[in-house]
Amino acid sequence: MNRQEFKEKAKKTLDDVFSRIEDLEKKSKSASQKARYEFNEEIAELKIQKAKLEKKYHELEDVGEEQWEKAKSIFKESSESFKKGFEKLGKLVNN
Repeated sequence: MNRQEFKEKAKKTLDDVFSRIEDLEKKSKSASQKARYEFNEEIAELKIQKAKLEKKYHELEDVGEEQWEKAKSIFKESSESFKKGFEKLGKLVNN
């Protein structure tokens, strides 16, 4: 995958993360009070991670060739961290 293709994929990942957080926030309104409390804690953490991921995306746009592979790897790791958070939140909302 070349640099432009990766940037496009990274942008799609970022947009997906934003969308999923918004969807989960809407779904949380129907969760029990206990689940909603846990959800709010998790969503706050995801929002922090979201801001970091967005920063890493912008760093991808400006990084030189010598740092490209490192920046790409860091972005991938950051985006993967959302999977666990989304899984946990999905369980809370569905309970």
